[in-house]
Parts: sequence; C-alpha cells; structure tokens
Amino acid sequence: MKKDNIGSFLFWLHSSCSVTSMTFFLALISANDLTKGATEIQFAAMFMMLSLVFNSFIAFFIMSLKPRNNFITICLISPKFVKIEVTAIAFFGFGIVILLSHFSYFLSFAFIAAIIFICCYCYSTLKQQISLGFKKLQSEVEGMSAKEKEKLWSNMWE
Repeated sequence: MKKDNIGSFLFWLHSSCSVTSMTFFLALISANDLTKGATEIQFAAMFMMLSLVFNSFIAFFIMSLKPRNNFITICLISPKFVKIEVTAIAFFGFGIVILLSHFSYFLSFAFIAAIIFICCYCYSTLKQQISLGFKKLQSEVEGMSAKEKEKLWSNMWE
C-alpha cells in the first residue's frame, strides 16, 4: 500500500488499537486478584476484548484487499463500514477511559476533555480542507472533456 492513502492509515490505526488491546490482556495476566476483581478493570477488559475483535477484523480486511487500492478506498468510506470503524475505535476509547478511571476519575475526565477538544479542532480543520478540495475538484472536472471524464471514472474502478 502507498503510505499516503486512506487504507494504509486505517490499517495502522486499527492494528495499533488491536496490539494495545492485546497488550492490556497480557498485562492483566500479571495483575493481582484484587486488581482483576475491580469493577473498572472488568469493564475495561470487556471493551478491550471488543476492541481487539473489531480492530483485528478491520486490519485483516484491509490487508486482504491490499492489491485493489481503489476498491479499498471505496469500501472504507462506505457508510456501513465507517460505522464499524467508528464502533471499533469507540470500544478502544471506552476501554482506555474506564482503565484510567481505575486509577483516577480526574484522569478519565481530563482524557475525555482532551479527546473532545482534539476532535472539535480536527473536525473544523477537516471540514475546511474538504470544502476547498471539493471546490478544486469541481473546477477541474468542469474543464474536462467528456472523454477525459470517462477515463477518470474508469480509472477509479481499477
């Protein structure tokens, strides 16, 4: 995969979440019984297990489509698949927040506040860049001949 495409980014994102979730369970092996029995740890384990399943599936799915880069992009931005991706990342995030709450509720709230701030900032930046990108693409497509548009469309499905 090319380093600059969405498939590569999502592969590394979901692989990282999978590995981190698995590491949680490896660390839990050496925990004492009091820690293992804590309610926060049990809920964190449930969310990390779901994160491991979802994120591993997505990473393997992306790798199985590796030779077809355009098809990967089309699949990965489809609304149904985006819901699965968001769910996978949400399970990981909930697991981390609950794990932090085992140590300190203040850490959990600070983590949530930081995530909200970063998401709002990234959303506004992304929205602005997408708007500029669509305007540029629209002006390029309007200047194309019918044959060039047909070639562009056929290249998208290769």
